[in-house]
Amino acid sequence: MAIEILNNKLNHMIMEKYYELYHVYEDDKLDDVVKLIGIFNTPKEAWEVVKSLRHKPGFRKYSQKCFWISRCYIDLAGWDEGFTIIIS
Repeated sequence: MAIEILNNKLNHMIMEKYYELYHVYEDDKLDDVVKLIGIFNTPKEAWEVVKSLRHKPGFRKYSQKCFWISRCYIDLAGWDEGFTIIIS
C-alpha cells in the first residue's frame, strides 16, 4: 500500500501539467456560463491574463472570483468513477 501511494505521488511529479483558465458565472436563468479563456504552462501566466482581462467589457461586470484556474495533467483521464445526475 505504501509503495502504491509513493508511486502515485511520483507519477504526478513526473507527469506534464498545464493550467486551464476559465471565466464562470450564472446568467439570469441561473444557468452556468463557462468560457475557456486559455491553456498555460504556469499559473503565473494564467494570472497575468486575468489581470489583463478583469477590467475589460463583459469581464468587469463580474467578480474576479469568476476566473478559475484548473491544474490538469496530460494523459490523465478524469471521471474514472462515472457520474450521476441529480434532478431537483
